[in-house]
Amino acid sequence: MRGSTLAEWLVEQGIGEVRAALIDAGEILQTRVEREGDGHLPGARVQARLIDAHARLARSNDGQELLLTHKPQLSEGRDFTAEIRRAAIAEAALVKRATAVAVDGLPTPLPPLAERLARGDWPVRMLAAHAPDALEAAGWSELWAEAADGLIPFTGGLLRLSLTPAMVVFDIDGNAPPGDLARGGAAAAAATILRMGLGGGIVIDCPRVADKAARAAIDAAFDDAWQAGHGGHFERTATSGFGLLHIIVPRTMPSIAERAIFDRVGSAAIALLRRAERARGTGALTLHAHPAVIDWLAARDALTGELAARTGRPVTLSSAGELAMEAGHAQ
Repeated sequence: MRGSTLAEWLVEQGIGEVRAALIDAGEILQTRVEREGDGHLPGARVQARLIDAHARLARSNDGQELLLTHKPQLSEGRDFTAEIRRAAIAEAALVKRATAVAVDGLPTPLPPLAERLARGDWPVRMLAAHAPDALEAAGWSELWAEAADGLIPFTGGLLRLSLTPAMVVFDIDGNAPPGDLARGGAAAAAATILRMGLGGGIVIDCPRVADKAARAAIDAAFDDAWQAGHGGHFERTATSGFGLLHIIVPRTMPSIAERAIFDRVGSAAIALLRRAERARGTGALTLHAHPAVIDWLAARDALTGELAARTGRPVTLSSAGELAMEAGHAQ
């Protein structure tokens, strides 16, 4: 049963990325993705220096700029311990700085993702590249494709996902009766928020229904799906007469949708590395991919070096302009 107590976290220490999915009855309920290059992650305590008190800007000892959520009682140039509240998040035209708060105590590194997840309510199982691909069996690649395309099908309709500078927007489309379509779309949106790790301000544009009880049923459909996906804290309004349902979810990391859309090349390259690690055969391992993906990998030879070490095969890169960005393959 989806949303049962049999859920478990599957964690994979990939090349360039640690990925985890909360799986129940063969379905992905939630995901966590942490990449090299994400910078400081929420919960980490790092040494920082206040560089602009008025603008609440600090810089960590490794050079990452931090935006303090509260003006600290510190003088500029003072060193202090900063606790990260939100990682840096790339958007269409900018990168939002990581946010932090000044705290007492010494800097403390963040434990690995698997260790942090193990503190929660569900068991953690580590995956190996030579074992059956449990993430793929649960729909890992399909989830990323939905994120990249912004199209999420559900029974009786389709969600259209848009990432705007102000908020995440879901539009519900389909031919079912408005009440049925709105309930199905609201439930699908709740599941998608959890599956993709979306956060911040979120709006669901539902088909309009005039009856107040019917609108309450839309709210209940969202809440039930959120509970089934083991979702945490959120706030929402009631569905309005205009068919709008507003939700606020804590936003602490880039979502799968933001990674797939705003870091399309990097996402395609990391997905190719994942497939390559599982490629069968001996001898040289050649990665064939779109030129942008090959250039991305060529600039990060540590990643291809790790692939070679893990597989025991020398790795070569082959640029193939006829391939779509996400269609790279290894042989």
